[in-house]
Amino acid sequence: MSSFFIFVSFFLNFRRIIISLLFSFYTKFRLNNEFIINLFDKE
Repeated sequence: MSSFFIFVSFFLNFRRIIISLLFSFYTKFRLNNEFIINLFDKE
């Protein structure tokens, strides 16, 4: 039973790490898109 709790906690931590990584990638990608759009708008 304890191994099950360890697995659940590991899974929750893993999911949280993946969500944070995805969020950071998404914000960087969005910032890059805005930067590119601004570059094209200047011309």
